[in-house]
Amino acid sequence: MLSCRFPVEFGTWRPQAISPLIVVDMNDLALTPKKAADPIYVRADLESLLGTLYVLEGSTLGARVLYRRATELGLSGTHGARHLQGQAASDGFSRFLQILDAAPDVDMNKVIGASDLAFQWAETAFKDNVNE
Repeated sequence: MLSCRFPVEFGTWRPQAISPLIVVDMNDLALTPKKAADPIYVRADLESLLGTLYVLEGSTLGARVLYRRATELGLSGTHGARHLQGQAASDGFSRFLQILDAAPDVDMNKVIGASDLAFQWAETAFKDNVNE
């Protein structure tokens, strides 16, 4: 979950929320989450927001591959793979890259650091659910 204020330069663009779709997909598959992930903390600076969003929006690229594989297993955009279909169909990453490219003087080292933290958060959330 990402909760923050978005800069006016982002216009109406917002990251796609897929958590509700994941819950419905899990219900389709009779799965229960083992543990809710802690919310991701994003510092108030632009670099932290951009780095975090880079990871979240970049996941749409992997979702395209995963959605194709999910359909081979009999899952679909109406049963068990809604969140993957939604991500795969999104153009959010390309729009985000436009925002990133247009961002005023940002410290790319801070953006990269925030990206690393977001990857660590995702890895921890995944491991916490798999290892319980």
